[in-house]
Amino acid sequence: LARWIEPCRGQVSWGRPAGSGAATVGRPLMREGYALDLPGGERLFGASFLPGDEGLEERATEHEENLGRLAAIAPSLAEGLVSERLAGRASLRATTPDRLPIVGRLAEGLWVSTGHGARGLTWSAWLAEYLASCIEGTPSPLPDDLAAGLDPGRFAERAARKAARQGG
Repeated sequence: LARWIEPCRGQVSWGRPAGSGAATVGRPLMREGYALDLPGGERLFGASFLPGDEGLEERATEHEENLGRLAAIAPSLAEGLVSERLAGRASLRATTPDRLPIVGRLAEGLWVSTGHGARGLTWSAWLAEYLASCIEGTPSPLPDDLAAGLDPGRFAERAARKAARQGG
């Protein structure tokens, strides 16, 4: 399993919009990034997505990219935010080569749900329900083709098919 999981750096940014007339998010927004206003008046937004990058330092370039991402979602939400006054945090996500999570039973009998990448918050509840259905043998909440795409054995099966095509 470990050979199919890759670290992916993600940095979030936050800052207080300048001016009393600053637009508010109202509720979390998600598209090619996300934004939400925190209870203390700061706006949290992001996040970068850098597969293979394991650095955890805060980077000004990613604050600028996050501001651009925020402006693409809603230009009025980026107004009054300046990259030099932003704070941030970087962490690592677990991703897979095909960007789909790994959910199901491993050959060793262990049940897993990992590799959610940038969609952990949006997928986790649905995939927890799917995993429970697998463990309990109850009907799946997922379409069969999606469930097959999440199978933990899919990478080994693909590698075996590729080796067979190449003659060994």
